[in-house]
Amino acid sequence: GLDLLKTEEYEVKPGIFNGDFHMEFCDNKRQLFQAYFRDFQIERLDSPWRAYTEGWHTEIAAKKLGIQSNAKFARVIPPNQVLESDVARRVQGVTRGDTTSAVQFMNKYGTHYINSYVTGNSLYQVFVFNKRNYAHIKEKLKSRGVLALSKVDLYDHFAPWYVEHMGKIRCASGNTTVEAWASRKLRLSYYVFTYSSLLKLHGDGALLRILSELLQNEAILQLDLKSLSVIFKEPAKRAWFEEILDNYLKLWEVNM
Repeated sequence: GLDLLKTEEYEVKPGIFNGDFHMEFCDNKRQLFQAYFRDFQIERLDSPWRAYTEGWHTEIAAKKLGIQSNAKFARVIPPNQVLESDVARRVQGVTRGDTTSAVQFMNKYGTHYINSYVTGNSLYQVFVFNKRNYAHIKEKLKSRGVLALSKVDLYDHFAPWYVEHMGKIRCASGNTTVEAWASRKLRLSYYVFTYSSLLKLHGDGALLRILSELLQNEAILQLDLKSLSVIFKEPAKRAWFEEILDNYLKLWEVNM
C-alpha cells in the first residue's frame, strides 16, 4: 500500500481539561450512530457511519458512544507518498474500460487510505428515555439551553427516576482504571437511589483536573479516509476508476 513512514505528528494541548461536554439527542439508532461517527469520514461514501456500525448489537453501540476528548494527537499523512513497487505495477495493470482489473485491484489493496487521524480519549454515558420524557427534556434543553438549568434541575432529568435505563460510565479506550475511578468518584445519592453520573463533572474543577491526568492518548477519535483514486495520475483513468468505485460503494451500501 502507501508508504506511511513519512508521517507528521503533532500534539494539541488545550491545557487542563475543563469539561468539554457534548450532548446529542438522537431519535433513533441511526441518528445515534451518525452523531458518534460525525468525525469519521470516508470519501465517496454517502453514509460512512454504516461502515463502522454494520452488525453492531445494542450493547456494543452503547460502549462506543461518548463525549469529546481532552488533549489530542493528530497524525497527518503528507502528500506525494511513494508507492511500493508491487502496488505501482498493479496500478499500471489496471486498464481503463476493464472493470475486472479495477475490481481485482480494489479487492487486493482496498478502496481507501488513511489521510489523517486524531487520537485522545473520552468518557461516555448513555441515557435511555421513554418517548414522553425524551420529548420533554429535548424541548426544554433546546429552548432554554443547558446553562439555563440549575444543577438540581439538570440532575433530576438524568436521574434513575426519570430515565428508563442509565448506562454505566465507560472510557472510549476501554481503560478500566478510568472507568473504576468514574464509577466511584462520580457517584450521586438521592433518597433511596445511588448512581454514577457524568453530570457530576459539570463545573467541578477538582474532579476535572484529576480526570485530565487520567485520560491518556489511547483512542482514535477522528479518522479521514480518502479514495485510492489519487494514485492514478491520468485524469481520464482516474475519473473512470472513481466511477467504478462509486458503483462498488453504492452496491455495498444497498446490500448492507
